[in-house]
Amino acid sequence: MASARPLIAPTLIRSLTRRHVLAAPPRFRCLHTLLRPPSPLRPLTPRRQHYSTEPPAPKPYTFEAVRSLIANPSPSRIIIDVREPSELRESGRIPGAYSMPITSNPDAFYLSDEDFFDRFGFEKPKAVRGSRPASTSESPYSGRAKEREARSGLNADDGADSADVNREAGYGKEDGQGKGVEEVIFYCKAGVRSRAAARMAREWMGVQAGDMKGGWMEWEGRGGDVER
Repeated sequence: MASARPLIAPTLIRSLTRRHVLAAPPRFRCLHTLLRPPSPLRPLTPRRQHYSTEPPAPKPYTFEAVRSLIANPSPSRIIIDVREPSELRESGRIPGAYSMPITSNPDAFYLSDEDFFDRFGFEKPKAVRGSRPASTSESPYSGRAKEREARSGLNADDGADSADVNREAGYGKEDGQGKGVEEVIFYCKAGVRSRAAARMAREWMGVQAGDMKGGWMEWEGRGGDVER
């Protein structure tokens, strides 16, 4: 019997250790959570925002489409040259195109009807009555940005020069009041300024915007008619 006593002691110790020594009272169990090593942080990924409506992309116009338009002009569609007046005087313009230099007049899309007519010499494009206005909720220009653009040192001489160019071509209206347009097609030298102007034209609610991607370089290079 004496040889069996040493076996009872280790078994009893293991039993007591499992049940009592290692078991923490309920009020101390929260320490296990506090002392637990933190889990590795997951890398943050930017959340993509989805908009219910997005502004329509400008309609692309080819050389053939613009040539067809000037061959069969429509009062509901006009062409606007956004190059500077000095460029127009040097190279000429597409027949029937209005001049609205966008670089020297970045606030052109925010002018009132009267100010627009005084500066450029033709009626500000506006939607035909009954047409559905386009949403401007996605406009990238806030009210503060508009004020900042208006104070950005606009060149008044260039604006007056543009009005003179349009009046010399006989494009101005005496009273500045028209029936409205459905679409405005922009072009510049190579397509950069006209693409920007076509996107900014969302400020003209209800007016669709088009962009001649090849610009004046393609028009002149392919032998398009020139008005000087």
